[in-house]
Amino acid sequence: MTLPISLPQAASTFAAIEHTGILVAGLAAATIPIIIHLLNRRRVQPHAWAAMTWLLAAVRRHQRRLRLQNWLVLLLRALALMLLGLGLARVVVSDSALDAFVRPRKSLVLLLDTSYSTGARDGSRSVSDRIRSEAEKVLAGIAGDDTVAIVVSNDVRADRSGIRPDVLLPRSVGAEGARLGRAALSLVHPTEARATWAEAIAAASPRALFKDGDPNRTLVWITDLQATDWRASDVRSGGDGPARPARSDDLPASTAGSTQAASVALGLALEAVRRSGADIRIVDANGPPARSLSNLAVVDVKLLGSSDVFQRQPFHLLVRVANYGERPIANAQIRVFLDDQSTPAAQAAVPPLPAAHVSPLLVPDQTIEIGVKRDAAFQTAGGHSVRVEIVPPDADADADALALDSRRVLALEVRSKLHVAAWMQRGRDARWDPTVQAQGVFVGDDGRDSDTFSFRTVATEEDLARLLGDPASETDLLILANRVPRGAAAIERVAAFVRGGGGLLAFVGDEFDTASWNRAFHDDPGSRLLPYTFGELVKRDRSDAKGALATLEYEHPTSHPISALFASDKMAFLRDVPLRLFGIAPLIPDVVKRPLPGEPLPAETIVFRFQREPGTDGPGAIAAVEGPYEPGFGRSMWFGMGIDDAWNPNAVYPFLMVFLNDIALYLTQHPAAGRNIEVGQTLRAFVPSEATDVRLSVPGRGGATERLTPRAATSEFDRREVVHDRVGATGVWKLSYEMPALTGVGSGTGAASTTLRTVTDAISVSPNPDEGCLVRALRSDVIERSRPSDARVLDGWTEDVVESSKSGEGELTPPILLIVLALLLLEPFLAMRFGRHEGRGAEPKANPS
Repeated sequence: MTLPISLPQAASTFAAIEHTGILVAGLAAATIPIIIHLLNRRRVQPHAWAAMTWLLAAVRRHQRRLRLQNWLVLLLRALALMLLGLGLARVVVSDSALDAFVRPRKSLVLLLDTSYSTGARDGSRSVSDRIRSEAEKVLAGIAGDDTVAIVVSNDVRADRSGIRPDVLLPRSVGAEGARLGRAALSLVHPTEARATWAEAIAAASPRALFKDGDPNRTLVWITDLQATDWRASDVRSGGDGPARPARSDDLPASTAGSTQAASVALGLALEAVRRSGADIRIVDANGPPARSLSNLAVVDVKLLGSSDVFQRQPFHLLVRVANYGERPIANAQIRVFLDDQSTPAAQAAVPPLPAAHVSPLLVPDQTIEIGVKRDAAFQTAGGHSVRVEIVPPDADADADALALDSRRVLALEVRSKLHVAAWMQRGRDARWDPTVQAQGVFVGDDGRDSDTFSFRTVATEEDLARLLGDPASETDLLILANRVPRGAAAIERVAAFVRGGGGLLAFVGDEFDTASWNRAFHDDPGSRLLPYTFGELVKRDRSDAKGALATLEYEHPTSHPISALFASDKMAFLRDVPLRLFGIAPLIPDVVKRPLPGEPLPAETIVFRFQREPGTDGPGAIAAVEGPYEPGFGRSMWFGMGIDDAWNPNAVYPFLMVFLNDIALYLTQHPAAGRNIEVGQTLRAFVPSEATDVRLSVPGRGGATERLTPRAATSEFDRREVVHDRVGATGVWKLSYEMPALTGVGSGTGAASTTLRTVTDAISVSPNPDEGCLVRALRSDVIERSRPSDARVLDGWTEDVVESSKSGEGELTPPILLIVLALLLLEPFLAMRFGRHEGRGAEPKANPS
């Protein structure tokens, strides 16, 4: 005879026994009727008497039937107790025909999309409303011993950044679990961050949330099926040109280069869930893919050029906008607002934006230059913000389904003036005083400081040290020309000034001494600002028939932005009057040591090269280098030529007019990276060593502030830093601190006052622009990207979609208890019937004889 199933198959029929102790107790209880039966058997001493002969004859005739009836009743009693224990032990079967007689028990994890894109509205209803509605349908089917858990892709708590997933409801059972789940759904709302789906799916893994005995595990992922979550690569297109692959400078820093990795991680996360034995159901919260919502977004805002914004000075912005919908949009407008003003300071029309294409994903965008005029510019210095909004055409209000990404904020530190100090010396053969030339750049025609610059000079090395040590001087840029400090105090002051955030521009000249410059700013790690060493001075008399030694290379610029500026068409007039240099001190690369023990190496940047000599290969000698330090600290630039006409008799002045102005703005530009971040990124900012009572004001909290404790400075060159990692709301955050008031500013003899002044910096927080893309992924793309997990994509949730990939799993408790009840009713009936039958059969019949 062949068994219908093998022993291993039979063993695998029982997936789990949740209460083995009750099962053992039931088996033990099944022996009780047997024990009672054995105890009731009496050993008696037979006594023969005459009438017994007839009774024994009747008993022998029915003995076999009586034994069978007794054993049947005994078996029913033992079986009833054994099945009772088996039922209470909650045996779960799998891959068995018994499943047809049991109700499948479900174990569901709801993964709900709470990313920023779910805030999109279609009429009066948002995508987030639909997600809650679908989740309520799932909870409506929870009954009996079903288990349920709820995970949100973004932590919905108000004091969190929203970039991490969160278990909103841990494992819960039955009707109580459904009740707790409905209460948890009331907390679900769109956050302002994007979802990291690989991490969210890992957090929602049934293996992590359920017990070993929970059967029919299914991950129910309810999302808006955003195309950007399923793309294999990023592609953007210009509105007036063909599609082109996105470059790292096209995308926000948080997403550039990470999309491909995120897409691969998503597929791996789904595969891990499927390999754990769970099914995956992806519910499209938007229902049938009839259409995608349209949305206009401001993708990026930045200043045009490399200078800061000054009070009462015009400035220009570069604004990039995108059409994230599947239909073209025309006649949109850009509006620029300063701080909290309700009247736009500038506005411009947006060229027509073509429709986005879904597969592959192509998003049309446009970059528009827009200027803010002088009369509308900022009137005060300090922390300010520029809010840029894109407004859909009046006749097409549905072109914009998301509110927050239709505007983007750029935080700025508006400056009153750029304070320049100079220590200069005229060369022996120079006809022009370099101080006069610098004044021509930084001072107005009337002899007063310009609206952008203030300018002062120092006469001695002691004056230089005193100026840099005076907090009231507010010096931003120091220019050294043909002068180098030799005393240790002055050298350390200059080094501390640059590492504290100041700018340094150094020119060599007639009095140049290689050893003095290298000893002051390169050889000593404590004062190292110079990334390369200066080589030996090379000079040629201006009357030499051979002509000039060198000129600057414009035709083949380096990667430095200043070099690229001078190579542009804007500076073509300088190439008509080239620098003819009769003296140079080239910079020589060498093994660069660390600026201070434990600090990172400076990022050396070649700014200019001298033209290479005719007939030679390779680049020319290095003419200028920049020695920047980590963000938030100052910059230095070193030029291997003089500033006066001693080495360049004909064309120093035209070059200096342009160079000094642009390089002053460049070297003193305040870093913008810490002032403009995305939701979820860490807020970092430097504060002065004298700052006290550092507070952070979060938008939307009615002016409430949070006190921050700055990280302590580790050296005199270090700056205190504040860090806040719960940045979860868009808008302008305000960082404020108290500073001692200054007196005598500009006199060089100012001193700190006991009066405190409040300094406020603006920090803008914006949503990730890709979250504004409401184009939905094609079902075929979702299935392809989720392989080999075999995820199913549904238009909506219905009860019959929980179909396990197995033949079925279920719990035997309900049918077992029904069988026990039937046995308990059958046993008394059989016992009573057998008893009557036995009584009648036991009556001795009359002996016919």
